[in-house]
Amino acid sequence: MAAGVDHRARYQRRKPRMKRINSIIALVGSSCLVSAGALADAKAAASFYQGKTITIVVSAGPGGGYDLYSRTLSRHFGKHILGNPAFVLQFMPGAGGVKAANYLYNVAPKDGSVIGNVSNTLTLIQLLKGGVKFDVAKFNYIGRAAAMNAITMVWHNAPATSLEDLSKTDKTLIFGSTGVGQQGDIHAKAIKNVLGYPNIKIVTGYKGSANVNMAMEKGEVHGQASAWSSWKSRQGAWVKERKIVPLVEHGLVKSPDNPGAPLILDLAKNDFEREVLKLISSDTVVGRVFVTPPGVPEDRTTALRKAFTETMKDSDFLADAKAKKMELWPMPGEELQEIVSGATNADPKVIAAAKKALEF
Repeated sequence: MAAGVDHRARYQRRKPRMKRINSIIALVGSSCLVSAGALADAKAAASFYQGKTITIVVSAGPGGGYDLYSRTLSRHFGKHILGNPAFVLQFMPGAGGVKAANYLYNVAPKDGSVIGNVSNTLTLIQLLKGGVKFDVAKFNYIGRAAAMNAITMVWHNAPATSLEDLSKTDKTLIFGSTGVGQQGDIHAKAIKNVLGYPNIKIVTGYKGSANVNMAMEKGEVHGQASAWSSWKSRQGAWVKERKIVPLVEHGLVKSPDNPGAPLILDLAKNDFEREVLKLISSDTVVGRVFVTPPGVPEDRTTALRKAFTETMKDSDFLADAKAKKMELWPMPGEELQEIVSGATNADPKVIAAAKKALEF
């Protein structure tokens, strides 16, 4: 051994560097494995969707916001899915969106060939009403096209066109809704039973929000709560001509272009009432949501989520949505999955109060 050379010290200095090199090699190797796995999954999904037709089950009737968002998405979604599948819409209104959810959960194929544009109130229905044949947290959330802040609108010659007017009249204000537990029903009951306006009546059973609008024109009902995005896109002329008047906005925050309606949370008389209204308004965060049934293979769920996110940025889709005055506020499916999974953790006292208010 040469004098003055300490090979053991040199080896000790070299060990950390060798560990780093080995770690980098391992990381590169694992990344290659992940990439190879992702590529295999993508190929498997592409093979499945080649020549297929995907059915979008729409949980409301034709002519309303669910139709608009489903139909517009269907025109652009396929080109972002490897295999370029075609799309067809299947309308399945009933029971405030529960009929479509039950079908997706229990009957629809679990292979990725059927997705659903489901009611944003399903979490509330399961949590407060119960008796459903699905677990809302077990759907696979593909993504959200927009939040669904709602505006309760009334016809311009209704018995009351403001909450102040409503508090001073003994006349009844009649609201229409597609079903018990649906957006129009839930938000009308929040005004009636939480804010304390007993002279409100709710008529349910309409096949879609478009049918409620026709009932408003005929004078069968005085108003309804519907997504602000739908009012603008479907009934923009009514808004502009003030044929309809905004009464209340339902959401956790005001819309940037709020039409002059007070936010329902700001009308709460105390902190507990505000918490109850927050729970009832939580459906607005879920919004225009698309899901697959539980049990769909992971590679297909991943492919649909990726394609949905790409579609939300697609220039042709964005132009189409703009032309139809559709509001877009996308959220990835993974985030929605977490939100829905955690939605049932509210204070039991708040849940009980909300359940009573919504008459479940």
